[in-house]
Amino acid sequence: MPNIEHTEKINATFLTVWKLMLDKIEHPSNYTPGVSNVVLVENTSEYIIREMTLGDLGSIRERITWDDDDSPGIGKVTYILEKHPKYKGEVVNWVRRAKDDPKQTELEYQIRWEPLDGHSEADQEQLFRQQLAQAVQIVKRIAEHMAGTNPITPPAGQGQK
Repeated sequence: MPNIEHTEKINATFLTVWKLMLDKIEHPSNYTPGVSNVVLVENTSEYIIREMTLGDLGSIRERITWDDDDSPGIGKVTYILEKHPKYKGEVVNWVRRAKDDPKQTELEYQIRWEPLDGHSEADQEQLFRQQLAQAVQIVKRIAEHMAGTNPITPPAGQGQK
């Protein structure tokens, strides 16, 4: 499976988006559709080992590291697959302060997974592309709501009466 990436500009500060990325480590079901049965197996100041079920992909175990110290306004969270029946590789989430507007942030998700058997699955690749875009959109919506730039409104027929 080739690398898959999705990037969005978010109308929220770097700090707001970075806090969401850190929260996503411990509460992935709030940000990624299909996540359940989350267990933090090991939690240190340098990494977290997390096990969870990821929809049709089944149970996964990952080593998660994060870094926002190298350069101001840039953060990186890396999810390295330690155990999965079909794939090896990593997912990287980049958070970058927009150069032209300090109230905007760029969020980029990258999937770098390879099938263990070496065979690419075209239908899985398309599904990953859709899920990646959806996951970025969820963070964008939450961050912009927190920043007050995009209020979350209930679907028609719900809310105030």
